[in-house]
Amino acid sequence: MKKESSRSHPRQRVALRCVVVMVVALGWIPAAHAALHSRAGGTMFYDDVLDITWLGDANAIAGTAFDDGVFADDGRVSWANAVAWAATLDFGGVQDWRLPGVSPLNGTNFILSSPGTFNGAKDKGFNISAPGSAYPYSPASEMAYMFYVNLENLGYYGLDATAFSDPPQPGWGLANTGPFTHLAAATYWSGTIYPLPNWAFRFDFHLGQQLGDDTTVSFNSFRAWAVHDGDVTVPEPTSLALVGGAVVVLGGRWRRRAAAVSRRA
Repeated sequence: MKKESSRSHPRQRVALRCVVVMVVALGWIPAAHAALHSRAGGTMFYDDVLDITWLGDANAIAGTAFDDGVFADDGRVSWANAVAWAATLDFGGVQDWRLPGVSPLNGTNFILSSPGTFNGAKDKGFNISAPGSAYPYSPASEMAYMFYVNLENLGYYGLDATAFSDPPQPGWGLANTGPFTHLAAATYWSGTIYPLPNWAFRFDFHLGQQLGDDTTVSFNSFRAWAVHDGDVTVPEPTSLALVGGAVVVLGGRWRRRAAAVSRRA
């Protein structure tokens, strides 16, 4: 009786390698040092530094019942409606969304004295989290981190600016919107209360500036972008079908080979 080798057949090893290659290519194994990882076919993106998932559409609120700005379809909304929209959002079966948050750069308390700074030393001003700033790559402001670190955009003022009369730095603005749709050079609400009655933080994706604003003033209507804590791992249907199909094919081959060996025995 011929003894069956315990080593896998060369064709099995090749097929297994093909499955591994497909899994990597489809993004199931994140690339080294990557910050944003596509989820659910590019409709969401996981930030592995902030440990939050961003909605792929940065203006998904536009045209909804929460869009209470001057125009009913532009996505500019009151802070109350922005918060309510994120809290009730159900996207692809994923719930528990929120607006991006802000925490103190120094880890203790907000520094908001006027004027704001140009070097990212305060929680109010320009270049917060920017490379070379007072708190480089800080995750304290989720939107500032997105603007300056993930998307590598430049604020209106350089780090060496000393006055608002200084000229803008070359290349400033929302030059890179990354993989997101409808991300505009506009102001977005945060979900964090500003240390003044009825105020909340906001971030300007045009100037790269973080400020606060009165949430009760009717003309203070800004955009809203939803985020979700943690990694929202929703398998992509196409990816599941491809990998699942490969596994079924391999399983069939292995069963046929086992049956053949059994008959020879």
